[in-house]
Amino acid sequence: MPELDRKSTSVFAGKVVRKDLVRKVKVGANVPVFVLEYLLGKYCATDDPAAIDAGLRVVNTTLTENFVRPDEANAVQSKVKDKGKYTLIDKIKVRYLSDDDKHWAELVNFGHKNVHVPEHYLREFDRLLMGGVWAQVEIRHQYDEEQKGKRSPFWIDSLKPIQLANFDFDEYRDCRVQFNTEEWIDLLLRTIGMEPSHFDRRLKLLFLTRLGVEKALATVERQQATALIPVLAKRYWSLWLVRDNAPNLVCSDSPVYLGWTKQMRDSQPPGLGVLNTIVTVPLSRRIALVGTFEPLPKEHEVGETEVARLNSSTTMYGSVVYSAVPDFVWLTGDGKIGNRQDFLHSEPDANP
Repeated sequence: MPELDRKSTSVFAGKVVRKDLVRKVKVGANVPVFVLEYLLGKYCATDDPAAIDAGLRVVNTTLTENFVRPDEANAVQSKVKDKGKYTLIDKIKVRYLSDDDKHWAELVNFGHKNVHVPEHYLREFDRLLMGGVWAQVEIRHQYDEEQKGKRSPFWIDSLKPIQLANFDFDEYRDCRVQFNTEEWIDLLLRTIGMEPSHFDRRLKLLFLTRLGVEKALATVERQQATALIPVLAKRYWSLWLVRDNAPNLVCSDSPVYLGWTKQMRDSQPPGLGVLNTIVTVPLSRRIALVGTFEPLPKEHEVGETEVARLNSSTTMYGSVVYSAVPDFVWLTGDGKIGNRQDFLHSEPDANP
């Protein structure tokens, strides 16, 4: 186990999961992945193969004995009655009923909507009242003959959320300060499935910047989608198909190009709803989508020169270029067709 993995496993104890172990857990398809990850983080957070094998057996046993499936609800309720106490893994939701002046918990797969829940859990885990959380729940059977109002024999004795039921910022901050800046950058990249040893620092920061920007823009994009779709629908759209004897299209980390179809007198930037503009984006190495406000054929075959022009547009705003083959074509500043080597020479900071 790399040193960074050892350190993160130690600092974030019980919260670091090896994704490759998830596939080794033999359980039904209806078990949520985060339930498996919680148990693996609890029992398999080590680099010792023997300890991992033992932990996997514990995880499988725990799921077999404690995970509640909806079709087993009645049998599990009977088991709780017979044993008096039982530990379940289930989704728990809490609602307040004014008629009873009481909070009732619902164990979804357990199939019971009226389970007594201690009030302090509602203050400790506010998400119980906002859609619920998956949790390990110790439930007790005790029928109270003297209870007034709605009666239920099921009582929650302990509750340990599997999902993040609240966020302890102070704990997170205390863990964060144990990593230096470079370690933290590498750890963030590992959490999104990338191996940091393959990248230089500039590329690492680029990936993290894009991750942050994409998350920030996600909400805005959803809100703007309704307004953008009618604007895009006003364009004529065409599929540009690369001829068999022509080179491939490339892609980039910012492949959508928006530009002018003719020279403009002022410095007004092009817009999706502005006339005399063109939108291009590669769909594959042999197909591009092109949209203008002037009529276009539904399909159009392109040769080497048009491929080079499309590749220049695709790479204009990107910092990383992707090509299916070692070489590609593009248009140089003087309008000539260049190759990969010309492209690298034109970008002083470019890395092959």
